[in-house]
Amino acid sequence: MKSSALLSLLLSIFLSSAAHGEAQGIENLPTAEQWKEHIDLLKKYWIHPDALGNPVGYFPTWRCNDGSLRHADSPCPDEADVPGWMKENIGYDYTRMISRQTFAYGALFNLTGDPELLKYHLAGVRFLMNRASDPRGGFYSRFSGGNTLEDDEPECRTAQDLSYALVGLAMNAYLTGDKKVIDTIIKTKRLIYGKYYDRKNGILRWVLKDTCSESPSRQELVAQLDQINAYLLLAWRLVPADVRKEWSDTLKQTAEMMNSHFYRADKNDFLGCTDHESCADPETGRHLDYGHRIKAFWMEYLIAIGLNDDRLKRFAKNGMKETLDLALQKDQKNWFQSQKGDDAQWWVFAELDQAALTLALTDDFPIPQTLKTILGKYTDRKNGELKFGTKTHLWRNGFHSTEHALIGSVLSEILRNGNSGSGTVLYFAPAEPEKMIYTPYLFGGDVGGIIYRSGIAEVHFSNVTLPRNLN
Repeated sequence: MKSSALLSLLLSIFLSSAAHGEAQGIENLPTAEQWKEHIDLLKKYWIHPDALGNPVGYFPTWRCNDGSLRHADSPCPDEADVPGWMKENIGYDYTRMISRQTFAYGALFNLTGDPELLKYHLAGVRFLMNRASDPRGGFYSRFSGGNTLEDDEPECRTAQDLSYALVGLAMNAYLTGDKKVIDTIIKTKRLIYGKYYDRKNGILRWVLKDTCSESPSRQELVAQLDQINAYLLLAWRLVPADVRKEWSDTLKQTAEMMNSHFYRADKNDFLGCTDHESCADPETGRHLDYGHRIKAFWMEYLIAIGLNDDRLKRFAKNGMKETLDLALQKDQKNWFQSQKGDDAQWWVFAELDQAALTLALTDDFPIPQTLKTILGKYTDRKNGELKFGTKTHLWRNGFHSTEHALIGSVLSEILRNGNSGSGTVLYFAPAEPEKMIYTPYLFGGDVGGIIYRSGIAEVHFSNVTLPRNLN
């Protein structure tokens, strides 16, 4: 037997033997104290005065790594890390980034119960609902000097941008159960799937007309995937009962669109696009990285559990495990970005960690040392946030780092101590406490007790595990 085949066999036996025992690699989990320190350091960057915007809630897209505002005419010391195509857009603030920062404050509040973070989160929600929402439907894409742009045509907004306009609102729905916010999510979801769905090809289009700077012929994985990632999964259990079947059907349909158009069985991965032959080029193909690949499988895994779909669950789990095995570097302390062997960027690191922890809940993947790496090597202890180059730009904000902290701290507690430990404690701000649905983010759990203080609910969860059947 060749050594590579023997290694694969041994790995398979190892994983199988762990299937009904304690998760492997418990010692690689950061402690509760280490997570708390990390969360405080993330918070430090996001409560910098320049992070809050004018008015508060109109969060700036561009800031320097020390937290101060970035200006086109006064480059930051880290300006060299910003490519030319980004520099051309420094004058604009993007709704998707305002929404992601709104998510970040919500995630940090969920972990800490800090009313200051809740205040900033709610300010972001007000901006999204009152200023970024387009009366014609959907959301404006970008702002300049606080004003929307004349060329911001509804038909030219990408399906991905519309999805990420909702990510901060989905976090708010999870934290508050606000009916108006949930109604906005439902209305926008119906707009996206009503207008962007191409019945002929069975796919969500990128944009709606030919005269846009982007082409409607583009077929993008993220046009489908980020609907799930940004709002569909988190809002699933929060939408009214009479909308639940529609939501389940949409999630199943979206997974099928991804698998029909972008999945490659021979490589067990997903193409990032399919409208041009360059999409399949391993060197230049768009989104051919382990981040989009693991996110697609991870999202489908969570959908499968919610739908009680064993076939989809097996498919997604197999894809997750293979992707994680390929992405984990030999030292087991770092992840690769792609098959090219480059080190993972901040968001890819986060997505891979989150998927590994999810599988570890059922002992399907040994916990690597990467969590301690991101809390150690890659956390900026002086200015806050994660390092990994420029901390904010038109595609980077606090979404990935704070979601990583939320999932990481909750699942680390469960994996290390089980549900016999001190329990999982998260904080909410219910609009109507008697109607509120409490869950530990995307996962399942029983409410063991609630303590109310000044409009904030301290919720103690027990039996935290994978999502429950939502079908």
